[in-house]
Amino acid sequence: MDIQRICVLGNTASGKSMLSGQLAARLNLPVAHLDQFYWRPGWTHVSPAEFVASQRALLAQDAWIIDGTFSEFGLTARFRAADAVIFLDVGAGTCLRRAIARRGDGREDVPADDERLGPIRSLRFLAAIASFGMVDRPRILRAARRTSVRFVRLTSWDDETAALDALEAA
Repeated sequence: MDIQRICVLGNTASGKSMLSGQLAARLNLPVAHLDQFYWRPGWTHVSPAEFVASQRALLAQDAWIIDGTFSEFGLTARFRAADAVIFLDVGAGTCLRRAIARRGDGREDVPADDERLGPIRSLRFLAAIASFGMVDRPRILRAARRTSVRFVRLTSWDDETAALDALEAA
C-alpha cells in the first residue's frame, strides 16, 4: 500500500487520535494533531488565517497523518492533498460517553489545561459533539464527493488493522 498522507476525521472522542497513533506506528508516518495548531491554553485559539497557514505547511510535507476535523477550515485542501481519508462516523451517543469517560486523562494532542473546562465551556463542548452529525458530517461527505481521494468511512473500529483493511479495499 503506497499511502503516505492520511487524514483521520470524526467527531470528538470518536477515536481519531488513538487510530492516528496506531496507524503512525504501523506505517512509520508522523502524526500532526490539528488541536495542537488551533488551541492555546485556556481554550483560546489562533486566528483562522494562522490555522489555515499551519495546515498549508503540514500539507506541503511528503508524509503525514493529520488527526482532526475542523471542517470549517481547509477541509477540501486536506482532502486534495491526502492519499486517503478515514472518516470515523461514530454515533454521537458513543462519542459523548467516551468524552465523559476520558475527562481528566492527560492528552498529548491538546494543551495541558484543556481538560479543566468550566461549566459553560463544558456545555458547549458537549453540544458540539451532539451537533456533529448536522454540521461537520455533511461537510465531510460533501468534500469526499468533490474530490477523488480514497475515502474510507468506518462506523466503528477495533484497531488499525480494520482501518488498513478498509483502505486496501477502497
